[in-house]
Amino acid sequence: MQKNLHSCKKSSTFAPAFAKKQVFFEVSLAQLVEQLTLNQWVEGSSPSGDTEENMGGASLLFFLYIEPMVIVRIFDTMSACTESEVQRLARLLPKHRVEQALRYKHLFGQFACLQTYAMLLDLGLPETPFLFNEHGKPYLPDGPYFSISHCKHALAVCVGEQPVGIDIESIRRADESLIRRTMNEQEQRLIANAGEDSLLQFTALWTRKEAVLKYLGTGIIDDLHTVLETVPEGIEIQTYLPDKKPYAWTIVHRKNEEIHVKS
Repeated sequence: MQKNLHSCKKSSTFAPAFAKKQVFFEVSLAQLVEQLTLNQWVEGSSPSGDTEENMGGASLLFFLYIEPMVIVRIFDTMSACTESEVQRLARLLPKHRVEQALRYKHLFGQFACLQTYAMLLDLGLPETPFLFNEHGKPYLPDGPYFSISHCKHALAVCVGEQPVGIDIESIRRADESLIRRTMNEQEQRLIANAGEDSLLQFTALWTRKEAVLKYLGTGIIDDLHTVLETVPEGIEIQTYLPDKKPYAWTIVHRKNEEIHVKS
C-alpha cells in the first residue's frame, strides 16, 4: 500500500491519505469486440432491438467512449543497471536514442536514458525522435504527451492525451539553507511540524514543485517559493509515498483524467 497525498490549487493543508489500489487491465480490440458481440448481440439483434433486416444489412459498428487517462510506469529494480543491460537495450532500441544515451559518461545516465525510453515504447509511444522546447522539455509534435523522471532508486514515465508532468525523487535530508531557498514559509512550517516524517514531507513537496514545472514545460526556475501557489485551474497534483520504498513521486495532470499505474 502507498500513501497518496492530494492537494488542490487553493488547499491550505498537506495531509496524507491512503490511496485506493489501482489495477490496470489490458485487452486487445479483437477480444473486446468479441466480448461485446457475445454479450450484446444475439441472433442478429442489437442492444436497442434493431435487427439486421431493419438496419438494412449495415455493418456492425461499435462506438466506445473511454475516459481520458494517464498511464504511469515506475521501475525500481535498479540492480538491472549494469553494463550488460545497457548493451542489451542498445541492441533493441532505435539508433537515435542509443546515441543520446551514449553521450552520458556514467553508467546510470546511459541506463536511465535507455530504460525510460523502452518504458515509453511499451506504453505506446512511437519511435520518432523527440523534439525539445526552449527549456529543454522533450515532446512529440503529433503527440501523445509524456514525461520522464529518474532518481537514484527508481525511474518513472507517464503518457497521456493531454499535458502531463511527473517527478520522482529519493527521500533525502535537506539542510536549512536548501529548505529556505526552495520552500515558502507555509511549506517550511509543514516540514518543521512533520516530526519524524520531515524527510518525507520535504521530498513530497519537492516532487510536487518539479512535476508542476515539468507539466508547464518551464524547467527549474529561480523562484521556487510560489510554484504550488500559481498552479493553473483544472490541474490536479497527486503525490505518492510507496510503502517501504526509498522514494516519492508526483503526477500532475488535468482533473478529468484517471491515473493508471502499470506494473
